[in-house]
This record gives sequence, C-alpha cells and structure tokens, in this order.
Amino acid sequence: MWKFLEPKFTINKYIAMFLVTILNQEQYRYSYGRKCSQKNLRRSKIKLPITNTGKIDFEFMENYIKSLPYSSSL
Repeated sequence: MWKFLEPKFTINKYIAMFLVTILNQEQYRYSYGRKCSQKNLRRSKIKLPITNTGKIDFEFMENYIKSLPYSSSL
C-alpha cells in the first residue's frame, strides 16, 4: 500500500478535515501535465495557522472546523 502523506503528529477528524481542505485548494498546481508526486509535494509549501511561539496551531484548526454549521455531521 502506498502512503504519500502520513502525519507525524496526533490528528483527529477535525484537523484532518482542515488539512484536506487546504490540500484540495492546492490541486490547481498539479494539472495540465504537472503530475502530483512525492517529490513535488515535498517542495510544496502549505500555509497553516501558527501560535505566538511559531508552532502549528492545531487547536485553532480543530475549533474552526467545529464552529462550522454542519460540523456536527462529521
């Protein structure tokens, strides 16, 4: 089985939904002959929310998804 993206941090369904949405917005980069490969993904930069200390703000991501109208359906 292929594993292209495997998180190196604790993840739940809310954080996963946030990340999937961000990744789906980047798919325009990989069209018209530009194949999405591990090499291309490693060079990609994805902007994520951070805390004041500069660490990824997982709590914000989770709370944001939970605040959406249909989050109870996840």
